[in-house]
Amino acid sequence: PPGGDFAGTVVRVGPGSHIWKVGDEVFGIAPGCLRTYVLTSMSLIARKPRNTSFEEAGSLPICYSTVLVALRDIAEVKAGAKVLVHAAAGGVGYAAVQYCLMVGAIPYCTAGSHEKREYLESLGVKHIASSRDAPLFMKEMKEMLGTEGKMDAVLNSLSGDYISGSLELLKEGGYFLEIGKLNIWTDAEMAEARPDVRYHRVAVDEMMAKDPRWFGMKMAEICVEIESGSLTALPVTSYPF
Repeated sequence: PPGGDFAGTVVRVGPGSHIWKVGDEVFGIAPGCLRTYVLTSMSLIARKPRNTSFEEAGSLPICYSTVLVALRDIAEVKAGAKVLVHAAAGGVGYAAVQYCLMVGAIPYCTAGSHEKREYLESLGVKHIASSRDAPLFMKEMKEMLGTEGKMDAVLNSLSGDYISGSLELLKEGGYFLEIGKLNIWTDAEMAEARPDVRYHRVAVDEMMAKDPRWFGMKMAEICVEIESGSLTALPVTSYPF
C-alpha cells in the first residue's frame, strides 16, 4: 500500500497507550498512510513540530532520520568538515545540506540540472558538480577542491562510476555512507578498493523494523531541532486527492 511518512491527528488509541491521547498531533511512519484513517505503532511516532504544517511534518521522518544517523551519529560531522552530498536537490539531500550548514560543515553537492544547481545555490551551497556525467563530476570536483584536501565524508545515493570517483575524493579514514539501494558495494568490495575507509550502509527502514522505539526517539529529536530553528522543514507542494 502506498505511503510511509505521515502527519496527522490521533483519533483512537489502543488499550496499552499511556503516551498518546485523542487529539494529539503527531508525525512519523504509518505503512499505507495515503488514506483517511491509518493504524500504526505508537513507537513509530512523535509529537508534530509546532512550527510546521501537517504537510511539512509529513516530509520529515525518513529524510531527516537518515541524515541524523549518517552525518551525526556515525560520521560525527563537525564544523569545517567537507561533506560530499550526492543528488542534493532531493529530500535527503536537502536535509543533509541543512545539517551541514547547521554544524558549520562545508557541503559539496551534485545536481542534475541547471535549475537544481540554482536552487542549491539559493540554500547557500557554494560547491556543486554534475550528477549526470561522472567524468564531468570528477573534473568539477577536482577544480573546486584544488589543494584544499579531500572529503571527510560522502553521503552516497548514486551508482557506477560515481562510487569509485567519490572514493578517490575521500580522505584516508573518511566515511563512505551508502544510502542507495541499487548496485551498492559489499564490505569485501570496499575493503579491496579502499581498506582505510569507514564504510556504512545506512538503511533507516531496516533499522526501524528492528527497533521501532529507537525510531520514535529519532522523531522526537527531529521535532526538537525543527522547533528550535536549527533545522528547517523540507519545501513541499501539496496536491488534493
